[in-house]
Amino acid sequence: MSASQSSSPYVVKIQKDLDDDFERLKREDLTPWAFFNAGNALVLTNRRGIRVSYEGVEFEGSPQTVFWGHFHLPVLEDVIRDHFERILVLCIEGRFYNGQALEEVSEHLQARVSRYLDDMAEIDRRIRGKGFPNNVDLRPVVREKSHMDDTIKRHLDETLMRLQAAKPPWFQRNQWWLQTVLSVAAGGLAGAAGGALFK
Repeated sequence: MSASQSSSPYVVKIQKDLDDDFERLKREDLTPWAFFNAGNALVLTNRRGIRVSYEGVEFEGSPQTVFWGHFHLPVLEDVIRDHFERILVLCIEGRFYNGQALEEVSEHLQARVSRYLDDMAEIDRRIRGKGFPNNVDLRPVVREKSHMDDTIKRHLDETLMRLQAAKPPWFQRNQWWLQTVLSVAAGGLAGAAGGALFK
């Protein structure tokens, strides 16, 4: 479901933040690797504080292991965790307990993570191709995508449980009609998600 079709303004907000976050990750943490063979030192520090510095080496062994290991993937896991935390807080504050917003954020996360891993594979091929990327095979990312899908599913299940546990007793006693009213109200606010509610 696209942000414009979302049932909740919370989802619209989180999806926009997710898109911005992934664009920043790509710009700051991923794209610079494309210049690995440019002749200058590659010095990067990711948001976890992990620093890499390479100059005059081949993209094999340790550099490639770092690229596909602890430089990018743990950061993606942090992004997944952080955005589930954010949508959980927004849902609890707005008393939006039916879990649909979490499902929608989960779908958007899967799409963005998958695209990021595809971008990683393209950068990897560009480095190994040394100016001729079409001369080398694209690295498959099925295993990484499966791992990230499992990570998203785990966080979704855990966050849904936390959301249900956060329901106050008075809401649980009257949840059918309260959730209907809140869902309608949230849907009516979706078009104004960029407004004062989230500033």
